[in-house]
Amino acid sequence: MGRYAGVEDVVVGTFVANRGAPELEDLIGFFVNTVVVRGDLSGRPSFRGLLGRVRSGVLDVFGHQDVPFDRVVEELHPVRRAGSMPFVQVALVVQNTPAEVGVLGGGVVVESLPTETRTAAFDLAFHVWTTESGALAGFVEYATDLYRRSSVQRLVGHLESVLAQAVADPDRRIDLLSLPSPAEHHHLTRDVARGAVRDFGTGTPLSRFTRQAALTPDATAYVDGDRLLTYAELDERSTRLARRLRRLGVGPEAPVGVCLGHSLDLPVAALAVWKADGAYLPLDPDNPAERLAYMLADAGAVAVVTTGALRSRLPADLPEVVDLDTDDTADGDAAVADPAPVSTIDSLAAVIYTSGSTGRPKGVAVTGRSMVNRIAWFADERPFTPGEVGVLKTPIGFVDSLWELLGGLLYGVPTVVVPKDTGRDPKALVRVLAAHGVTRLLLVPSLLRMLLLTVDDLAERLPRLALWISSGEPLSADLARLFVKTLPGRSLHNLYGAAEGWDSLWPPACGEDELTGAVPVGRPLANVGALILDRAGQPAPVGVPGELYVGGDCLARGYLGRPDLTAERFLPHPYEPGARLYRTGDLARMLPDGQIELVGRVDQQLKIRGFRVEPGEVERALEALPEVRQAAVVAWTREGAEPELAAYVVADGPADAAGVRAALGRTLPSHLVPTSFSFLDALPSTATGKIDRLALPRPVRAAPTDGAGPADDAQLLLAELWADVLGVERVGVDDDFFDIGGHSLLAAQLVDRIGREIGRELPLRTIFDHSTVRRMGLALRAPHTEPERPLS
Repeated sequence: MGRYAGVEDVVVGTFVANRGAPELEDLIGFFVNTVVVRGDLSGRPSFRGLLGRVRSGVLDVFGHQDVPFDRVVEELHPVRRAGSMPFVQVALVVQNTPAEVGVLGGGVVVESLPTETRTAAFDLAFHVWTTESGALAGFVEYATDLYRRSSVQRLVGHLESVLAQAVADPDRRIDLLSLPSPAEHHHLTRDVARGAVRDFGTGTPLSRFTRQAALTPDATAYVDGDRLLTYAELDERSTRLARRLRRLGVGPEAPVGVCLGHSLDLPVAALAVWKADGAYLPLDPDNPAERLAYMLADAGAVAVVTTGALRSRLPADLPEVVDLDTDDTADGDAAVADPAPVSTIDSLAAVIYTSGSTGRPKGVAVTGRSMVNRIAWFADERPFTPGEVGVLKTPIGFVDSLWELLGGLLYGVPTVVVPKDTGRDPKALVRVLAAHGVTRLLLVPSLLRMLLLTVDDLAERLPRLALWISSGEPLSADLARLFVKTLPGRSLHNLYGAAEGWDSLWPPACGEDELTGAVPVGRPLANVGALILDRAGQPAPVGVPGELYVGGDCLARGYLGRPDLTAERFLPHPYEPGARLYRTGDLARMLPDGQIELVGRVDQQLKIRGFRVEPGEVERALEALPEVRQAAVVAWTREGAEPELAAYVVADGPADAAGVRAALGRTLPSHLVPTSFSFLDALPSTATGKIDRLALPRPVRAAPTDGAGPADDAQLLLAELWADVLGVERVGVDDDFFDIGGHSLLAAQLVDRIGREIGRELPLRTIFDHSTVRRMGLALRAPHTEPERPLS
């Protein structure tokens, strides 16, 4: 049970006849009592050592067997779950009664007959007895609404396997007892552990672009509004910028910061960095200046490409800066041949920063091989057809933006560049996708849900968008069902990956008949491997959770400048000498058909609106504030809403939610700033002194002020919409939307509600520029925006 549940503290229920006194022996009646036996699996004991622990525990429990189970429940008040016994869900029933056939007085023969029950008292109940030959026999009773027959049959097989190994070698550590049989072990580590082997060549992303540019120089590479950039123009502009970067000292694997919004400048800058043999370091302009400064210093960037409008977002003591608005990147002697890049497919190609559990963001060193394997595999799996159009809309700090940047470019497919404000506004995004006839789209589930719920006639408005890819956070079964219902005939794939192991697993398209549980993340991509291992590094059998490890051509080199962290997360492959595996931290299980399903995390890492969030980073930022003594950060979900961050703060002096939130916003990007702040006298703790996150109270959103109420019917309606979307009782006309729990997805919901209730469609940007009810009233008189022009 410990191996199946992934825990070291296990409780099992068993039964006593409760006839300990001689005078009870002959009484007629049901005296059986339930007792709870606790098993301690910690410390990796031998099987013999575990038997000693269990024996001691059983004797202790049987010393108190007369205490009625109902009385224990009454005194301890456990959390109850409908349809389940308190304290225990698994029972062991040991039958040690005499032979089943006997003769009573008068020649009456007593015989045991099988009976049938349609109710399971426990989730699992193991019934065992000793036969006349001394062998153990038994059966398992299980709740059919929780388990399939095949699952219980596998469980019994694993139990037999463990018992056989334990009897053969009782001094072997229990964590080394293998659950899978040899045949199942081979299946898990060989048959389903690797994707297909495909040869995608050794060409770098840059060399593949150069080849495509020579084939289609006049074709459109990117479109931004009514501006087009052909392959020839992109090649020429990036070459000029590369010459400038080389003169600034950029060379092999030198990180170059690129601080740009979504525009035609972005692909120019990225290609220029690679042409100069550098490594592309994307810097999201929306990040706080302090975070951008840290990333530049930590990566050791030798230059930064930006624009005059964004220069103020960057630190003053920057390395060399190229301002695309003013710098003359034309080479004075264009007749001189540019040196050929020396970077190979295994050179450092990009540095992607992610949230760090220690409070410091960490830079993932992405090689050209992982980029090529992802891009070439997808083009091989779903080949582009004539007339296809891609889209670049993911924030540049995400690894998925690399696929959007290059996925179509390397195959002659035009890519539509979507400004960030448009990308997070569902209706504006749909207008762009429809205007340009985009055919494949990658997005996080939270944005997918907003599109499905807020945009009417989505199937009719996006007739060419056939391929949808969900990535960045778990895809729920209810969302997949909503997609199938709203967009019949379209493909939705639940892609899995991380910057450290870029896009490792790929499932078949979601089908309506399969969406009864969690949506699987599929099987390994080509040239990628995946293993699910338990705490001892043993393969977890089918259906048993373990930690997911990925390897192969998807792997990053490690963490830039962090050999200790790299060694901790990138481990030697146990079955392939010389190979490595990335320890993802995701709990997963193998399904009978070989697909992988995610079931949780082994650590505290969260996914919020597609962003990876290490609560430790937010907690360290909170505790760095002078008014905060201690902090804890968790995820919470309001009914019908997406997960949000909730902070619990023990203040060391006067503090309020608005002030703490504003202070965090100066050092953390918006997705790391909690939407709710609860101030406590002390954080609950476990017996070992750690924060007991399960005992934290329900989060409290920032309380609206007692300021002015609505002055007219228009403000009253807006305030009611505001309160409904935010989940608070009331909102004052001067309460800031983002100070009382708002974020970009809730802003999109509010815009949709305003459009439906008031009949006026507003751009999402309106919420950011007019974030109070009073100011929003003025925005209702703003002119309509022009629709996006189509790709010509």
